[in-house]
Amino acid sequence: ARLTSPMWRAQEKYLRAARKVSERVMEVRYPERADIELGSSKFTDRKKQADIRDGVIWFTQPSAAVTYFKVPSEGIYSFTAHAAQTPAGDDAAKLRVKLDDKVLGEFEVKKEWRKGGNFQHVHFSGKLSRGNHKLSIGFENDFNDPKAPSGRQDRNLGVDKVEVSGPSGTVRPEDSAFLRWLDPTLNAALPSLDLSGEDLLPGEGPSGHDVGAMVLASNGYVRYPLEIHEAGRYRFKLKLGSMQAGKDPANWELRLGESVLKTGQITAKNQAPQWFELETDLQPSTHDMRVAFTNDFYDAATNQDRNLWVHEVHIIGPLNAAQQSSALPLTQLVQRMGERIFRRPLSAEEQEKWSAFASACTKAGESTRGTVGLLIEGMLSSPAFLFRPAPQPAGQRVGNSELIDELSLASRLSYFLWASPPDEELLRLAGEGKLRAHLDQTVRRMLQDWRAYSLQDDFAGQWLQLRDTDMVNPSKRFAPEWDGSNAYYMRVETQKFFEHILKENRSVLDFLNADYTFLNKRLAKWYELDPPELKEVSDSKTFTKVSLKGTPRAGLLTQGSILSITSNPRRTNIVRRGKFLLENILGTPPPPVPGDVPPLNEEKMRSSKLTLRQEFEAHRAAVN
Repeated sequence: ARLTSPMWRAQEKYLRAARKVSERVMEVRYPERADIELGSSKFTDRKKQADIRDGVIWFTQPSAAVTYFKVPSEGIYSFTAHAAQTPAGDDAAKLRVKLDDKVLGEFEVKKEWRKGGNFQHVHFSGKLSRGNHKLSIGFENDFNDPKAPSGRQDRNLGVDKVEVSGPSGTVRPEDSAFLRWLDPTLNAALPSLDLSGEDLLPGEGPSGHDVGAMVLASNGYVRYPLEIHEAGRYRFKLKLGSMQAGKDPANWELRLGESVLKTGQITAKNQAPQWFELETDLQPSTHDMRVAFTNDFYDAATNQDRNLWVHEVHIIGPLNAAQQSSALPLTQLVQRMGERIFRRPLSAEEQEKWSAFASACTKAGESTRGTVGLLIEGMLSSPAFLFRPAPQPAGQRVGNSELIDELSLASRLSYFLWASPPDEELLRLAGEGKLRAHLDQTVRRMLQDWRAYSLQDDFAGQWLQLRDTDMVNPSKRFAPEWDGSNAYYMRVETQKFFEHILKENRSVLDFLNADYTFLNKRLAKWYELDPPELKEVSDSKTFTKVSLKGTPRAGLLTQGSILSITSNPRRTNIVRRGKFLLENILGTPPPPVPGDVPPLNEEKMRSSKLTLRQEFEAHRAAVN
């Protein structure tokens, strides 16, 4: 009976939820590789002499074109520009490359332009931090000679696209924001680089991509420019397959440049993949990693053909880079976690209990990371997290009221303004007994924080029922031009209006009589308004504060969000609107509806010649 009781089932749900949160917090994020194609149309910032024709940027005079792109992680990235020239004079066209306003170099482009392609692949690389970057390509050495033979009078440069890929070295995965806050020295896992066959580049001999793999049809190799940033021991794992032919199995080699790290044989048949593994010491450098096929075989009489498929290559290391122990003692980790999860400092008894639990975990063989995960799971299941403790009285009692303790005040402030636990600054002020003395500046700081968005999203959404705008669906017969975006923009108008009054600390009466609101062009058109404030705004979706002077609109009660949620699909609903005003604005809800009052006859009302007001007056008179 105990196992099936509601309380026990609730405890099970809490435990499952705590376990899921702990697992999510302990997950690591491996940065994705970037494979970006910057076509000619992406270079939107172009000088006058850089023009796009047939999908190619043509530089007819010394000039440049600029684009922006974003990469997921720090590292060395490879760039490949597809370029061609129209030749003239003795020199080849020169492509000048800048990365984040730093010159990477000038590269000769010797291939001559042919309609339909014939581009030279210009390779260069650069180290990038995670985030947004700027790439500039330009033409430097223009030449024009009208007296030269036809076809060699004007030197121009054409760029079809620039491809970006990388990073080309091992990258350390990232911990969750909570773990980075808790202890930045508690590294997540070993740095690694994961390559599919399609990430590899052609080397010597015929090769080509084949559904995620790279196939070598004869002796030769495929390659990859492996960047090693830190000296140490590295582990290589290769997934290879072969179409067998002849008496011998397919032979392969892993090389760094001309140096052979490992040789092996693929014994599986019919391209079934096999895994191979090795370890080696590497120094910081750009290593030309090669996977080679060394014993090609072909029998013309039987068409038997031995080939090699490279499916995956994984590099992990340096192997000594993993940090499973923390630079902080367990007692300090327990204290920091408890303060954040319980929203207050731990008592001496709690500190002792949770520290003993952490020590028991490590003695049982858990790593520091594993112990942290179990601590998170345990603390999230604790009553100290699940229940808000009763506030303690602080100060002298005045009548029937008294001040609450500052830790309770910090928690209430945080959940009201941010809908989240108090941050370190709030807990520090409360712990030092200074929060109430600095309450004004603390509230101002919190309102300027991004987390205060929850006030307009959650508080205003509940108070003004803005969440119901998603269900607004007026009859197409009465509002044929309505679409879902109208309700969204109406909600945004009221949210921005609420945010403005809050952050500007304006009078609460502005909610009722403000002679301004926030509109974009689409919403202003719906309201049949033409405010001058929007004339200089080019984007139809951008909201701007506009004046309502000279219009019948003022405050919340004339905004589309409130009017639409208090209406029926075919008409306004003055009863619902009055109820909304009494409950949500005046705080005086109407009495319950008598049980013997029949509803208004909608069909009869639509065929009547009376106004809506007259219909309700007649309905009220009939009921009375």
